[in-house]
Amino acid sequence: MIEFKLRLEMGAFEKSQGHIMTSNVKIIGLHIPKCAGTTLLDRVAQKLPPDQIYQTTSLIRNYHEGRDEITQIRKPGRLRFVFGHTIHEEMLKLLGPNIRAITGLREPTERFISDIKYQIRLRAKQGNSPLDIEQFISSTRNPMCWYLINRFPSLSGSGTPADRALRILKAFNYCYFTSNFEETSQAIFNVLEICPDPINSNVAPKDDLEIDLSKATLQWDIELYEKARAHFLSMDAHQALMAPKPEIVELASSPLDLQKLRSFLYAGTFGEYTSWRKLDEIILEKIELINEISSEIQFYMNKMKVK
Repeated sequence: MIEFKLRLEMGAFEKSQGHIMTSNVKIIGLHIPKCAGTTLLDRVAQKLPPDQIYQTTSLIRNYHEGRDEITQIRKPGRLRFVFGHTIHEEMLKLLGPNIRAITGLREPTERFISDIKYQIRLRAKQGNSPLDIEQFISSTRNPMCWYLINRFPSLSGSGTPADRALRILKAFNYCYFTSNFEETSQAIFNVLEICPDPINSNVAPKDDLEIDLSKATLQWDIELYEKARAHFLSMDAHQALMAPKPEIVELASSPLDLQKLRSFLYAGTFGEYTSWRKLDEIILEKIELINEISSEIQFYMNKMKVK
């Protein structure tokens, strides 16, 4: 009875010659930085039409390409792949039925070193002050755990950061791993019914920079990573992505708090636009848009008064 109810809520599976059709499945994925998310996104973007993808890995890219953010998309339910850093549980409620939640993890020490090196390169590219490595290490504690908890708080419950983050992961359909990306990402492409070229994106150049992580706080990330691998690598990936998860169904069907989602997105865009020194330009564009819309509304209202 429970399984039957879930199938009704998520949409009945279509079958053709014994093959489960997946064209109605929507994937929403949290891109934890430096976990091969750009590679995953770029591979999917090779094959899906642009109007079926919304990405938040680079909000500045959306701005440069003139793409709407998710709260501005008129029919977000048509999206099939929603992925990036600025993912929030409220987004599930915009996408309609048949959602599959995913993320990816990387060995915590390796991921943290890669993130530090990326931040150094990014700040230089943006023309910002150099990264204070010691300060960054001391202020960044168990980043993978908190990335999950801050974006899916209603699924996290209580306990240590590792307990809470693992509870979120177990509510997700699937987790790929950077260490064996080609193997663990294939199920995602299969469910989307695409066969992308095996490109690798955002690969860091080799350098001789040595980083001392002896003062890093990563113990909960390490516990999360080990338990997540034991959990996800023991399952059938395709089946995991085909079956709806009750926690995701319940969350997606709960009332949308649009202001909470907007506040989350505004915080992300503010940080990114500020880092890229585009905030003033964007504010002026928004003001121009407000003026244009106000003029249009006033025209219609004047027409109504005439009638």
